[in-house]
Amino acid sequence: VNPHYPYGKWYFYEQILQVPVYGIFHPKTGELDVYCLVAGKYEQQLPDENNRYWIKELNLFIGIWQGSKAEFTTNWLRWWDKSGNLLLWGSELVEQEKQRAEQEKQRA
Repeated sequence: VNPHYPYGKWYFYEQILQVPVYGIFHPKTGELDVYCLVAGKYEQQLPDENNRYWIKELNLFIGIWQGSKAEFTTNWLRWWDKSGNLLLWGSELVEQEKQRAEQEKQRA
């Protein structure tokens, strides 16, 4: 943390903007560090048993999901609801709807 000019990103988010949650994602290693602003200073958070972090301001979990999207298989930053359900990307929702429509068609 650099408290002197030129200020680093960390200092700017913590002291100037006072962003309540700060995350650092390392896609190559699949590591995610999450910090919450407590009494003006960032405190590192611990993940839950699923290796996810609860973000109370959003009422969502954030974590790492390994899988494929657009022909890339890698670590992706993803969101889950409070029940642990993965929030789908738009393309996943479209595919899910296509499958549902096909099943309905076969039943008819």
